[in-house]
Amino acid sequence: MQTASAFMQDEWTLPNDFKLIAGVRYYHVNSELEKTSGGKHKAGENSTHSRFVKSLGLTWTGLDHTTIRAGYSEGYVMPTLLEQFTDSRAGRGITLHGNPDLSPERSQNYELGLRYQNRGVVFDGTLFYTKSKQYITFESCANGHSCTGGDIYVNADKAKSYGLELLAEYWIEDTPYTPYLTTTLMRRKVTMDDFSTYKTDVPAISGQLGVRYERSFAGTDLWADGFVQAASKTDKKEREIEKSGKVSRHLSGWSTLNFAVGGNFGDEGQHRLALHLNNLNNRHYRASVDEMPATGRNFVVTFNTSL
Repeated sequence: MQTASAFMQDEWTLPNDFKLIAGVRYYHVNSELEKTSGGKHKAGENSTHSRFVKSLGLTWTGLDHTTIRAGYSEGYVMPTLLEQFTDSRAGRGITLHGNPDLSPERSQNYELGLRYQNRGVVFDGTLFYTKSKQYITFESCANGHSCTGGDIYVNADKAKSYGLELLAEYWIEDTPYTPYLTTTLMRRKVTMDDFSTYKTDVPAISGQLGVRYERSFAGTDLWADGFVQAASKTDKKEREIEKSGKVSRHLSGWSTLNFAVGGNFGDEGQHRLALHLNNLNNRHYRASVDEMPATGRNFVVTFNTSL
């Protein structure tokens, strides 16, 4: 896959505490299957797409410690090589077929937000609405597709998503502790031909509630984070589901208890070491209908450095 793009953006400071930001980007993408050992796809299959996408944002800072923002942007998502040319069973237990006839996904995104920050309090809320055309998803091969068994990547006629994103945190004065909450409330509707549904494997509410600890000690910036991560139930409805052989398309809500600790060290804090203890309550769950069950109780050690 070869991608070429050019981007231009400018910012204007306007009277009465307004600021305007506008940008434009050009994409040109070519993807080709040069060789294959499988029999379902042929070497030489290719696609070429190009498009201009635009963005426009306006902010107002006329209130103390507060920023109000509004924005419009366009999205353009090329199908990946996996979605076009690869047949895979990884993570799903059934074959997911590639589709070389996929079109790029296009979207229009609108948002309205407010941010307040003062005396240890941070609040940020964003209302969003997205309209997508040629939305990339997948459905059963039984719905009139050329593949046999499993699912295949397809373009839905359209999809719309809307919701609210929230962030709230409060630094407890003269302590290293900051309780916080992040959450997303969201709904998505997908339409394919004469079929449409809101049961699109998207939880109505998901988020994270926790407490951060931050302190410097002996030249090292130490931090810790204890939090609960959770999501509500999800459902997925497909066209003529009885033909697909899929019986259960419902998942219950879930929550996990997690803890992470780490620090930055070095002359400029360029080394970062962290230990992540995940799913301490050993909850058995799936985050998505089409994903494998999540890992039970586990830990991850990470180390990063900047040269």
